[in-house]
Amino acid sequence: MVDSPRRIQLPVPAARPRSHAERSTETRAAILSAVSESVAEVGFARTTASEIARRAGVTWGAVQHHFGGKDGMLTAVLEGSFNRFAERVESVPREGPLEKRVSLFVDRAWDHYSSADYRTANEILLHFHARDTPPRSRGSAKSFWPATPSRRSRASRACCFSREIPPTRWREI
Repeated sequence: MVDSPRRIQLPVPAARPRSHAERSTETRAAILSAVSESVAEVGFARTTASEIARRAGVTWGAVQHHFGGKDGMLTAVLEGSFNRFAERVESVPREGPLEKRVSLFVDRAWDHYSSADYRTANEILLHFHARDTPPRSRGSAKSFWPATPSRRSRASRACCFSREIPPTRWREI
């Protein structure tokens, strides 16, 4: 009869206590995840402060401590979505055949726009748009681009970039 090998048990190192910064980072991540999950599952209109706190396993006071309130929390969700999109797009190589680069860009953009992350960000943006737009102008194209100088100049600059107009001529537009 063959003896089975003996297992040696190594001592498990004691877990070090988490720092305040680590706990804070984990709490922020849990809250942002709870917002995204809730908006994706029940929609923005039914995502309440108590629902977010319940899903994150924290109190609403903790949410306010980390984000200052609902607008701060929603802004953080939007920033996170934008940053993840930027990371996806930036991972497309800048060198190589154009066809391959375009294909990779479209794939990465499609991954983002078909994700729950994008749907959540879109619902939040629609909420902010509806909140900041007078009822009679909702749904019109003008409501997205009001004729304020700052908005108009940003739109003009975006057109300039796409047409490769030199920045020295931006003021002429």
